[in-house]
Amino acid sequence: MLSEGMVNEMKCNYSSKQNTVTTALRQSIYCGTYISGGRLPVQTELMHQFKVSSATIQKALGQLEREGFIEKRQKSGTHVVEQPPHVRNIGMVFPFDPMSGAYYSKFYRTISQAAELYQRKNDRPILQFHGVNGREYVPERQRLMDLLLTHRLSGIVFVGPGFEFEGTAILEDPGVSRVAVGSMPKYPGIPVVSFDALSFLEKAFDHLLDQGRDRIAILLPYLDKTGEAELSRAISARNLYCPAHWRLQLCQAEPRCAQSCSRLLMADPANRPNGLIIADDNFTEHAVAGLFEAGVKVPDDVEVVEHCNFPCPAGMISSMRLGFHADQLVEKCIALIDKQRSGEEVEPLTVLPAMFN
Repeated sequence: MLSEGMVNEMKCNYSSKQNTVTTALRQSIYCGTYISGGRLPVQTELMHQFKVSSATIQKALGQLEREGFIEKRQKSGTHVVEQPPHVRNIGMVFPFDPMSGAYYSKFYRTISQAAELYQRKNDRPILQFHGVNGREYVPERQRLMDLLLTHRLSGIVFVGPGFEFEGTAILEDPGVSRVAVGSMPKYPGIPVVSFDALSFLEKAFDHLLDQGRDRIAILLPYLDKTGEAELSRAISARNLYCPAHWRLQLCQAEPRCAQSCSRLLMADPANRPNGLIIADDNFTEHAVAGLFEAGVKVPDDVEVVEHCNFPCPAGMISSMRLGFHADQLVEKCIALIDKQRSGEEVEPLTVLPAMFN
């Protein structure tokens, strides 16, 4: 009778042989030795090539079939699929996890939903990884690494700033194309898709002016010095009354601050704005609550332009919605990944303009 140790050793050897076969066949598909749609050698040939049993070959082929590399065709054997994972699958990496209780903006949620819609419409897998920020080990990070190491991703879309993946396959595997969503290029060779925040403010100002509103307040996320300078120039160019204490920069992770801010802006009926720009959709719900508390009527007392990540449901007030289309962002990112894979030159920075809905 075999001892427990001998049984475990046999299992380990069997698993090692299976992994060797699986890895070798997967690599051959990835490198083009076995082309898309092409037939794999019959099992007896593979048994002879790898010097393993029929059971080992069947296990290895079963693993590759589950991973999406091969398919069994009636009467014609086992073939490589027309679009293997390393050609078809897209990974989308988010720095926050909506289930963790940490900050998770409406922007991330809208992009995630747009990716799901794209997947259904185009029958192309977009695998989402949430809470992967490069600073600590999380199961989602390991899942991403496993897919990279087994050649099951054609590209990665990094959604949002703050990724720290230098020295890892996530950032440096040469067989994977990458795109970042952010304000400016961070890593050499990785194109960026960004939103034109200045166009949002300019279009919001122009709309309010068209409505006869020239006393403007703004609730917006923190700006760097460049952003503050651009904002000041846009205000000056239109001769708007928008003093510094009406340009309130708020923390996106604490959107409830917008409620007290909008209430205070409207506290003095004799000296309050007649136009309000809510420049981040995370602030909208709370800013509107502050307007109600102040007894302000929209749009009679104040005309509101609210930022939106489209598509999104209608707001609670009669306001103009201005923002960016998540489906357009997802489509652009995937197009850039496909262009990189085909060897085409891609633009390092793509800026999407703000649009009224």
